[in-house]
Amino acid sequence: STAADGRESDAVDAAVEEMLRDWSPLVMPIVDGLQAELAAATSIDEVKVLLAKRFDGLDVAAVTELLARSAFAARLAGETDEKL
Repeated sequence: STAADGRESDAVDAAVEEMLRDWSPLVMPIVDGLQAELAAATSIDEVKVLLAKRFDGLDVAAVTELLARSAFAARLAGETDEKL
C-alpha cells in the first residue's frame, strides 16, 4: 500500500494508521465541541477549568496501553526490517 505522500508505506506508517484508528474513540469525547467552548471562554482561568473537565474522563490506562503497543510494534518492525 502507499502512504499519504504517495511513497510505499512501511512499518511506521502502518503503526500510525492503527494508532489513529484506535485513538479516535479515546480522544473524541475530549475534542468534540472543544473549539466552540474555547471560543466562548472569556479568561485563561475559564479555559483551564474547561480543559480540566475534558481530561477528567480520559481513560489514561487505555491511552498508555495504545502508545506502548504502538511503540513496541514500530520498534520491533524497525529492528527486524519487517512490515507491521
